[in-house]
Amino acid sequence: MEDIQSPSFYMNDTTPTKLADVDRIEEGAILNLIPPQHVITKLSKALRTALTEIQLQKDQINLMTAAAQKKALMSQSKRQINHPIGEPRNSEVKYMRAAVMARKTREDAALERKKTRETKKRAELITAASVPKITPQTEVEESDFSEAVSYDSNDVID
Repeated sequence: MEDIQSPSFYMNDTTPTKLADVDRIEEGAILNLIPPQHVITKLSKALRTALTEIQLQKDQINLMTAAAQKKALMSQSKRQINHPIGEPRNSEVKYMRAAVMARKTREDAALERKKTRETKKRAELITAASVPKITPQTEVEESDFSEAVSYDSNDVID
């Protein structure tokens, strides 16, 4: 194990890849055990290494995203081959047909009820027109019968 006060402990030739390595270089700079030019070189190498790793991770993420999108697109293409855009699936067709038939049934029932009501109204009107209504104006007057039968008080009935 190297002595912490020794400049060789802080002036390792490897590029710092961990936060502990960067902290060790920073400590050596604070204690003036490492020349400033060496600190700048080491920290810039560490920064370049970190940026390179970040870029590699971004590239990997982009590749995974592209692969996932391609997989989704292929899956969608398979679905579109079986069910092209604009053509509903069989279950959707069945659902739409059932909805149309239910609406048609309701409309037919409503139309039938309307026809029944109209027929009843016509029958009532015909019945009402064929039966004469008795009103005070249609009472039989005595003068109507007086002409038909002439009765004289002198006539004797046998």
